[in-house]
Amino acid sequence: MNRNKASDDGPAAVAAAMQRVLQLQEDRAKRIKAVSEEHQKAVAELRSRTLARYRGELRQREKKRAQQVARIMSSVERRRDIEVKMQELVLQMHLEVRKVEEMMLVGYHGREMDVRSSMEGL
Repeated sequence: MNRNKASDDGPAAVAAAMQRVLQLQEDRAKRIKAVSEEHQKAVAELRSRTLARYRGELRQREKKRAQQVARIMSSVERRRDIEVKMQELVLQMHLEVRKVEEMMLVGYHGREMDVRSSMEGL
């Protein structure tokens, strides 16, 4: 009798077991899909944050580089202004020195004339 009952339960039990296996496989596939989607979402979010951070750092570097270039340009312009002023000062000094030299030459020439006239009188 046990054998008859076991044989009756056999195909139904196998079918139930197969149904359970299929259900477990389906549940596992759903969990794997959910985990995979969550992982992809996390990776996309991380990629987005990383890209935003990179772009922010890039903007900061570009801003800093622009400030450095502006500072260099300002320094170059200041140097040019200083060079122009120095050239003007050197030119003015040269003109003043020429005036002084001319006055000294006039003075020397006058003394030379005085000496010659006094020598003629002797």
